[in-house]
Amino acid sequence: MADRITVALYPHRPEALDRAARLMQGHDAVILEEPETPGFADMLSGRLEVDEYLLGVDFEYPVLARRTCDLARRLFGQGKAVLQVDPFMDRLMAVHELLGSGAGPGDVLADPDLAPVYRAERAWTRTLVDFYKKSIGPSFSEAVAAVIEFAGADAARGRLRDAMRASSLARLARGMGAAFVEAGYIHIYLLRELKRLLGPKIKLACALPLGPVFRALCGRAQALGPGDVLTLLLTFRPGHRGQRLGLLAARSLIHSKIALKEEIPAARGEFPHARDQVYANSVTRRLSMADCQGLHRDLRGLGTRESRNKVEGFLAGRG
Repeated sequence: MADRITVALYPHRPEALDRAARLMQGHDAVILEEPETPGFADMLSGRLEVDEYLLGVDFEYPVLARRTCDLARRLFGQGKAVLQVDPFMDRLMAVHELLGSGAGPGDVLADPDLAPVYRAERAWTRTLVDFYKKSIGPSFSEAVAAVIEFAGADAARGRLRDAMRASSLARLARGMGAAFVEAGYIHIYLLRELKRLLGPKIKLACALPLGPVFRALCGRAQALGPGDVLTLLLTFRPGHRGQRLGLLAARSLIHSKIALKEEIPAARGEFPHARDQVYANSVTRRLSMADCQGLHRDLRGLGTRESRNKVEGFLAGRG
């Protein structure tokens, strides 16, 4: 049985890797938050070049993907076990393959392993599309309601994903020594599930690799945006209602307009995404429901830079 497990919560951005890598050094195994991908073992051992491996991988952030592979290779060369563990995403890929082979939704729902993943993903996709439509529409109240509905589906999907991953990690923990578990920064539910499954015999710790950076920037170990807070609230309190949900949803509409979306390659010691997150949070925290309603109307059709200028001008004019 593993003597300890460290769950490291951090954003999937290149700037977090150096600090995460330092923590990985004190562990025997590193478990990435990735589905199993063809060629991974060959890439680790050097039998397959990283660039060739990445050609067959669907990744959102190319710089992060490349640096993660380079880091994984170094860790493997040091004798550490490097694994990809994300069973929800594994099964989601199986769902896509099944549907792509000509099977129908009924065939997926008949599979007890795939059905929960399919239902969660279908609800998540439906509410996401609805959010996209209504967030650019004229009705502020409909947009706010769509954000809350999507956050609820996102929370349900996240609970299932974390529960499935915790179950796999608990099984893998046997004989692994000290294990480092990579997790996205709002996957706090994973910690609860792991604690429940592992019991008191295994030392379970949470690490925040970017904690010192965020503390220096905003005085907190994490910089959670209004959408993050909304999702976490509904993760641990499903079905919760109240005025706070509406304000968080309204602020998240503005937050999404002023936060940077593209990946920014950063030199060692630079944290552009962390700084941007703190900036967007500090701005939206100052907005009331009425402020968000007016800005939602004024920001329609504007890009990130224009939206920032508009919001900053609004706050400066308000004093």
